[in-house]
Amino acid sequence: MAAMRPRQMRSLMLALVCLAVVPSVRAAAQVVNVDLDGVVLSVSVSRTAQLFHVVDQLSEWDQFTHKGYGRWAARTGLLDQAARDLLKQHAELRRGRGWDRGFEQSFYVTGSIDDAGRRAVDSGALTEQEMKAEVTILRHFDRVLAPLLERGDGAVAAFIDRIKKESTSLRPVIAKLQRFAEVQQPATLTVYLVPNPEEGSGGGGAHGDRLVVEVQQKPDALPFLIHEALHLLLDRHRPAVAAAAESAGLTWQRLNEGIAYAMAPGITNGDASGDALADAWTQRTMSGAGASDTFVQFYMVATVIRPLLREALDRGDTITTFLPKAAAKWRSVVNR
Repeated sequence: MAAMRPRQMRSLMLALVCLAVVPSVRAAAQVVNVDLDGVVLSVSVSRTAQLFHVVDQLSEWDQFTHKGYGRWAARTGLLDQAARDLLKQHAELRRGRGWDRGFEQSFYVTGSIDDAGRRAVDSGALTEQEMKAEVTILRHFDRVLAPLLERGDGAVAAFIDRIKKESTSLRPVIAKLQRFAEVQQPATLTVYLVPNPEEGSGGGGAHGDRLVVEVQQKPDALPFLIHEALHLLLDRHRPAVAAAAESAGLTWQRLNEGIAYAMAPGITNGDASGDALADAWTQRTMSGAGASDTFVQFYMVATVIRPLLREALDRGDTITTFLPKAAAKWRSVVNR
């Protein structure tokens, strides 16, 4: 073999350096479409989305972040000082914008971190400075969180298989929600799945046109999927929900979450063998939460309006006819 020329050697060394700094984040995401007759669940396993979600929860920048990730990190000694400093920086970035104002749209995606960052700036979702800071944070945590995300691949894959296998029983449930939300046209709900390391707690979120569901052995992740799907389907009725909430002396958020919790776990997990909504309320209060606690308030509203929601779904009623009844029911309870 002929000896390499200096220029060839320099080119080879440059190529090796580039390979060494390429992030380990997998650019390609697994996407599985589950057709539920009128609603398609486009279920994605995206490393970028998973990294962003776990980092977001670990930063605990808002009361609605899932504290289970932080408890897991503390138990396992996951975070060194560098990681904690980056989480503080992430929290500052998030507080600067708030929920659903750029970061979720930028990083709950199927592409690589770099691709997501470039699109975020090109679309105007984030500034160049915000994008560079967040990309640096996610690159660091790609190494820190790799064991969790890779260990969680099996649970996430099993949940996808379950959705496919149970599609027959899911179809009538989703059809009721679609009718209730007055959705006339076929809809596609994009769902990102994220492993949850803490058994006994679960969560998710609805962010614009995409859902996030945390997957763990217990509790069952399926009610979280239904809960968040209802949020997304009802999003266009936000003004009507806000008006009904005001008439009942509630905030939009309390009534909106009350409806979703009444459905899941209220209806999906409530039967003769148990009541997951009542259990959630009991566990929250037993842990010391009082009547002013945000989630206790959500559970209170959900418990009051659950019978009305069950009746509305069974009868084929819609959100338009349901809201006045729900508001009147709440007023009758608080005015006793």
